[in-house]
Amino acid sequence: MDELDLHIIPLVLMVFILGLVIPSAFLVWPVGAIVLIPQGRIFVRAFWDYPKFGKPKAKYLFVNEVFVILSVLLFIGLKI
Repeated sequence: MDELDLHIIPLVLMVFILGLVIPSAFLVWPVGAIVLIPQGRIFVRAFWDYPKFGKPKAKYLFVNEVFVILSVLLFIGLKI
């Protein structure tokens, strides 16, 4: 869990709450937003910052993408 980027948690949480509060017949926009919004942060950090620090990027990518996927699954579970 050391690799979890704490900066993506507020991004995902913001869209998560907005998606629960705003009524929507389709889950496409909130799920898409939960997946797409943190991607910029994740990819810049993995492919730009981590090589400069000499750290492996695979674990960082895996942990943060799993967090995003679990957030989407939780959102769909709460919305249905």
